[in-house]
Amino acid sequence: MTWNGWRLGTSVIVVGALVFLGVAVVTAIGRTEPDYVSTYTSPRLESSQPTVVMLGDSYSEATGDADAQFPALLARKLCWSVVANGHGGTGYEADGQSAENEGTYGSRLGSVIEIDPDIVIVQGSTNDPGGQSTAAAADTVLSQLRSELPDADVIAVGPASPPGVSIERSTANRDAVRAAAQSADVPFIDALTWLDPAEASLWLSDDLHPTGEGHSLFATALANAIEDLGTVPTSCST
Repeated sequence: MTWNGWRLGTSVIVVGALVFLGVAVVTAIGRTEPDYVSTYTSPRLESSQPTVVMLGDSYSEATGDADAQFPALLARKLCWSVVANGHGGTGYEADGQSAENEGTYGSRLGSVIEIDPDIVIVQGSTNDPGGQSTAAAADTVLSQLRSELPDADVIAVGPASPPGVSIERSTANRDAVRAAAQSADVPFIDALTWLDPAEASLWLSDDLHPTGEGHSLFATALANAIEDLGTVPTSCST
């Protein structure tokens, strides 16, 4: 009786173990591993704010009320971190005031490349004479930026048309920079008509530089033009 009871109890244990093992096997077979999720992040998207260098003349110079000038306004509109590299009186050919070591755009490329920015915007300039010499100088600058910063977006922005500069000179510079941008395979943005030279509220008394209202209008037009390109990252849209 004891023997039979032991055998019966043992059989129950063995059967129970087999049932448990069967459930475990079925569960293991039916389990689905979660899909693989990549944790890779593109280096371009790791920074919350793309670093942008603004290479230009006095329009791009962060002086006075820098927060009211177009580089800072553009930075806020597009969620960029902007480094202003602007100097009054300079251009692709114009070297500004030699006593202050301002230099042409080309002479300042080293400081731009050293930053290793995501985007470089080259602005202007009516300080140049225009024509073939300006086009050649601009081509050199834009081509070197593309060569030295292959992962950066380079954009050329033509000059505005201030009332203190003849429309012929402004147009000649616009045409020269546009030709250079085409040669260097760089996007070109035409700013010639953004600020009406006849609108006094847009210009300081020197008839050369924009007022706060002028800078705001310039920044809005430039932001819209950049977004229309569709190729330049902004952290606002990511």
